Amino acid sequence: MAAEPHTTGQEVGRPSKQRKRHILRNDQGSQFVEFAIYFPIFLFVLTIALEAFFGFAAMERMNNAARVSADSAGSSGIDHAENLARSSLPGYLQDEAEIQVYPVEHGYATEIEVRFPLVFSFAGLDIPLTRTVEMPR
Repeated sequence: MAAEPHTTGQEVGRPSKQRKRHILRNDQGSQFVEFAIYFPIFLFVLTIALEAFFGFAAMERMNNAARVSADSAGSSGIDHAENLARSSLPGYLQDEAEIQVYPVEHGYATEIEVRFPLVFSFAGLDIPLTRTVEMPR
């Protein structure tokens, strides 16, 4: 019998099964791919959360300014009430707010409207936030 040549069980030029498993298990750089996928989603959720926070804070401030303005309209006049409403708003809302003070059946009402979104206005969502308060005379 002739001696058979020593072989490793693989053809020349093809990677072994062990080498294939090593190549498939190599996850080098996968963290960067996951980061690249999840980061824009995280930024989008963060942007929505910030906009919602600023929207609710603006509604509270608008409600307070409308209440103060409607209350003072009976004693100080409509012009003073509009100025008081504008000065009661924070700086980032003063320029954006449309304020109307008008008499109603039993007293005065103040309506304040601001366009939403407040912070990220490039989003194209033009939603009005309106607060109206009526106060008796």
